[in-house]
Amino acid sequence: MYIVLMAGGVGTRFWPMSRKANPKQLLRIVGKKTMLRLTYERVKSLTDVSRILVITSKNLKKTVEQELPEIPVKNIVAEPMGRNTAPCIGLAAALIAANGHSQESMVVLPADHIVSEKRNFQNIIRLAAQYAAESRC
Repeated sequence: MYIVLMAGGVGTRFWPMSRKANPKQLLRIVGKKTMLRLTYERVKSLTDVSRILVITSKNLKKTVEQELPEIPVKNIVAEPMGRNTAPCIGLAAALIAANGHSQESMVVLPADHIVSEKRNFQNIIRLAAQYAAESRC
């Protein structure tokens, strides 16, 4: 299973706290960790770190690399231009397929959500991945 963290954003939805160089996923809204860090920590036990991709913007790539040094740099991908959710997912799917894993499940998550029931969330992801694997023709 691949996990894709969508970490683009232009920093307008949580203004005045967020800005272009510091959008919501890079803010410490709940505690001492950024939303991106919390999202990564929520999913890191679900798959190998080599199967976690972060799709971000060109201006945030270096910041994301610093925030998540555990993720291989090649897995932190800067979109050529932000075009919202569908193109982000398409880019991730194309990258996974280009690596020869077109039949793998892909979980796509925004990097700025609060999930209070971490264990339940992980169990649901595992069940969904299992169902997807068993349902393939």
